[in-house]
Amino acid sequence: MINEFLNLPWPRILLLFGFFYLLLLLFALVYADRILFPAPQSASYTKEEVDFYVPISNGLQIACIKIESTKPSDLMVLYSHGNGEDLGNVRGHLSSLSRFGCDFVSYDYPGYGLSQGDSSEDGCNLAIEAVYRYLVKDCKIDPNKVVLWGRSLGTGPSCFLASKEKVGGLLLETPFLSAFRTVTEIPILPWDRFRNIDFAPLVQCASLVVHGKMDEVIPFRQGRKIFKLLPEPKTFLEVSDASHNDITEKGGRSYHESIEKFFGSLNND
Repeated sequence: MINEFLNLPWPRILLLFGFFYLLLLLFALVYADRILFPAPQSASYTKEEVDFYVPISNGLQIACIKIESTKPSDLMVLYSHGNGEDLGNVRGHLSSLSRFGCDFVSYDYPGYGLSQGDSSEDGCNLAIEAVYRYLVKDCKIDPNKVVLWGRSLGTGPSCFLASKEKVGGLLLETPFLSAFRTVTEIPILPWDRFRNIDFAPLVQCASLVVHGKMDEVIPFRQGRKIFKLLPEPKTFLEVSDASHNDITEKGGRSYHESIEKFFGSLNND
């Protein structure tokens, strides 16, 4: 058996493996961003529904909305939405979340909704940096009162910003290790997108991670791994019967109480 194994045509096998790996690299180079950023083909909202625009470093404009809470609060939540949706899709959800006693600001990534530019990792990171600067410098909001909340794709720019800027808290809903590892679990390409696995250990604020046990898009174990990488203080909420897009409904009371408790701890700091 060992001799048969050793006598296999290993040079041909390795050559064939290398050929298919090169094909994989070429496919990823050409199509990765198209697959990673399935932005809605047309905006689900109008210009009149945009509350303000912020410029990013290359002069393009990013569309933003603001949802004010009905309760007094010092916290400002900078919300980064998931993939395949825009501000029009999340406005109602953010309005319901304002019950937590926080103001919400959300933005569209370049190429999404009415934001200008093309979708890319760099574009998403430039966008969240621009909105953060607007809140801190133009609106004079204390950085310690800015809470980053990212869902799915939005955990990428949220982790990135929290790793380099002062913020009051970080809420990650269904986070992934990195964009490509969502599928492969291990790094098989020489490049990647949204490397939460590298940014999480650099975060210097309190955090809450929420993940559905039945998530069919981002494996639950990836949320657990990101949680382990984050520094203290941190909290993990497992929603046992939730998949990727129904975590709010399936989480019910525990979902809302965990977030209220998290925001309450930040308000008391």
